[in-house]
Amino acid sequence: MIKILITILIFQSSLIAQYWSNHQGIKNINENPKKAQSYFLNALEKESNDSRILYNLGNSYNKANEFDKSISAYSQALQNISEQYKTATHYNLGTTALQHNKLDLAIEHLSKALKRSPNFEKARQNLEIALEKQAKEKEQSTNNSNSNSNEEINETPQNKNTDSATSNKNSNTQESDGSTKSTQSIEHYVNEQEKQARQNFVNRLKQSTKFNKDVSW
Repeated sequence: MIKILITILIFQSSLIAQYWSNHQGIKNINENPKKAQSYFLNALEKESNDSRILYNLGNSYNKANEFDKSISAYSQALQNISEQYKTATHYNLGTTALQHNKLDLAIEHLSKALKRSPNFEKARQNLEIALEKQAKEKEQSTNNSNSNSNEEINETPQNKNTDSATSNKNSNTQESDGSTKSTQSIEHYVNEQEKQARQNFVNRLKQSTKFNKDVSW
C-alpha cells in the first residue's frame, strides 16, 4: 500500500513539474524565446510526446527565427495533437514554411488549415502568397531554361570545312531551330495551363470562403 502511495506521489510530482515548466515557457515565449525553449525542453524530458508542449516549443523556435527546428516541432505535434489545435498547428507550420521559402510544404499545410476552417482569412491569404510565389519560381525556371537553349542555338560554329560540309551544318542548325521552337511552344502552353489552373483554384477559394471573423494566432 505504501509503495502504491509513493508511486502515485512521484507521478503527481512529475506532472506538477511538467506543468510548471510548460507554464514558465509560455510566460517567456515573447520576451525571451531562448529561455522559453529551455523550459519546454525540460518539460519534454518528462513526457517526450506531449503534443501541447511540442506545439509551444515550435512557437518558441519560430519566435527565435529557428525555422527548421520550428517546422520539426510542429510536425511532431501534429502526430497526436487534439482536434481543437490541429488548425492552428497546420497554419503555424505552413506559415513558417512560407517564411523559409519551403513552398510545397507551406501550400500543403495552409490548404489543410483552410479546409478545416474555411473562414480562416489569414490562412487563405498566406496560401495565395505561397501559390503566387511558386508560380513565379516555375515561370522564372522555364524562362532561364529557354534562355540557355537560345544561347546554345545562337552560337556561331567555326567552320573550316568544304562548302558541302557547311551546307550540312546549316541544314542541321535549321532542324535544331525548328525543334527548339516546337519545344518552346509546348513549354509555354504547359506553363500557361499551370498558371490558369492555379488562378482557378484561388478564384474557387475566394468564391467559397465567407469571412465572418478575423482569427488571430
